[in-house]
Amino acid sequence: MPARSRVLFEDSSHRECEVICRLPTSRGGAATRYGFTEVMKRRVLGAAIGIVALVACTTAGSALRTSALGGAAPAPREAVRESAATAAVAPLAAPTTTDAPMPRAVPVKRPGAYANLDPDDDLVVAPPEPRDECEAELAAAGVSFRPATLAVHTEGKKTKITCGAPQVVTYLKGPGKIAYSAPPLLTCGMALALASFEKIVQEEAERSLHSRVVRIEHLGTYSCRQIARFPGWVSEHSYANAIDIARFVLKTGAVIDVLHDFDVGDAPPKKPAGAFLRSVSRRANDEDVFSHVLTPFYDAGHNNHFHLDLSRFRTDGTRPPGAAAEGEAGASP
Repeated sequence: MPARSRVLFEDSSHRECEVICRLPTSRGGAATRYGFTEVMKRRVLGAAIGIVALVACTTAGSALRTSALGGAAPAPREAVRESAATAAVAPLAAPTTTDAPMPRAVPVKRPGAYANLDPDDDLVVAPPEPRDECEAELAAAGVSFRPATLAVHTEGKKTKITCGAPQVVTYLKGPGKIAYSAPPLLTCGMALALASFEKIVQEEAERSLHSRVVRIEHLGTYSCRQIARFPGWVSEHSYANAIDIARFVLKTGAVIDVLHDFDVGDAPPKKPAGAFLRSVSRRANDEDVFSHVLTPFYDAGHNNHFHLDLSRFRTDGTRPPGAAAEGEAGASP
């Protein structure tokens, strides 16, 4: 469903003008909505829409209500007078719902899915909101955790960015019974998503490798910084809302390393380790577990790890450039 951008103004007579524009979505992968570049384009386009709307309202000088889907032009003055005269002698008509706000469809998430599916907050840059039932949700998901704190604050000399989060936990153990190289400090949502990811990891390990994963080695979760590839953009690591995973250690002692075992070719992976890595990353994206799943397919900066986060917009980095998930026409950036 296309995203909507709504701009409200009042003309010189304080009559409201509204412009509702529908912006095309760009989907690549079963769950992708917008990538970094697309969101930047939407910011510029949103500013242009505001200028056009303001000019339209000032010029019209009347209650203008238009839509990208079409809308009626203002009635001539004679018609308005006639309508007013008729209304004086005619019984009041029942109120219409023509001008009622368009109801926004609330996306329904599948169990275990924590990716952001709301197109209306793609441009919000801020720590994630706290979850009201965080501890109860974690307990129900089979997560052992320790409450933690990560104060929201600003850092930076030339460019100030907000870091920290109002609600974080230290993740100790999840339903997959997997140990971590260091207990991850995560937002509550990311802790829940990691628990879902563990289930996928164990299912795919048993299917492809005939063993279970006993340990995950990661490169960190919290780091107050901008995105290396996109200066000026705040990384989800700044909120402990991301984790970078480098290796999976099996019960047999074998180590599956993203740097050495991930197969970036278009063809199906030839080795079981490559098949495992491709399966877990794509399921994490396609089943809406995370908002971003970035792999070596995405760019050279992710050649040695999977980046998993719960950003407010989506990017599928689990497929070769130009490829799309089954049933999808678009491709992620």
